[in-house]
Amino acid sequence: MSCEDLLSAIEQAEAGPSSGDIEGAPMIDNWFLVWRDGDAIRADGDVSSHPEVSEPWVTTSPVLSFQYDFDLETGWLRTMSRWYRLGRLRAVPVASPDPQAKRREALDAAQDLLRRHREAWRDQIESGGRPVATDLPESSTARIDGPTEPLGPVTGLFI
Repeated sequence: MSCEDLLSAIEQAEAGPSSGDIEGAPMIDNWFLVWRDGDAIRADGDVSSHPEVSEPWVTTSPVLSFQYDFDLETGWLRTMSRWYRLGRLRAVPVASPDPQAKRREALDAAQDLLRRHREAWRDQIESGGRPVATDLPESSTARIDGPTEPLGPVTGLFI
């Protein structure tokens, strides 16, 4: 993926999908967001109607943005490589008197982190750098052309 392609994907993610983007998009159900040490945020879940993946479980390329409606259990997700439709969020056990509120809080935190990643990647591209997390240069789904400077390692699970 070129820096121009990444900038375009970031702009698309920030604008949100058109109906055409979502109509034919693969579906991820039973999904959750993960942030592994030194990596960008990715989504894991059961995928269907994916044009390149035949396995039922998928870990996406880095996530750029998403929107999820807890009441309707539906939404969308934009990765570096494509749009996805979101189904039901995975019911990860949460030690809280109000697990749903904790899940909402976790997804809000993920949204904030994704916004900061997009801003950092955009700034790195505009300054002539290469906007990647530690593992992205070797990734076949998210190769970026240019010099590398990782954003830094943190580990977490967004439910």
